[in-house]
Amino acid sequence: MSEHFKIGIDCVDVKTQHVYSYGDSYPTRCILIYSGIHYDALAYTFIPTMPDADITVYQIDPPGEPNYPQILAGAKLMAQKLKEKGYNVDTATFNIVCEQCGKGFIGEKEAVKHAEETGHTAFGQIPEDPSNS
Repeated sequence: MSEHFKIGIDCVDVKTQHVYSYGDSYPTRCILIYSGIHYDALAYTFIPTMPDADITVYQIDPPGEPNYPQILAGAKLMAQKLKEKGYNVDTATFNIVCEQCGKGFIGEKEAVKHAEETGHTAFGQIPEDPSNS
């Protein structure tokens, strides 16, 4: 994606807090937050009452704008807080249900095996019970 869009990408993994960087030679970057099953673009808001003014593409060290390393550090802090709130999903251990037959599974491997055996293709995540936390 980095090469295709000619932009640097920093991806912060919520579970590990590791930052994976791609396209370091590009002068602009974006930040993605990875939950374990999907990616969200990080938006920096200068004016909270104007969400259309959110920034999702960052210049590296432009004059008059926030320093990119500070924004990336903020993204890592956000990922840490998301992890504390249980935002990350471990696909090896999450609870998943076949929406075609109702059978439940633990982890994607069991679900993939079921799909191969039955041809079922519709699956959904079963939310964890907050009282068990």
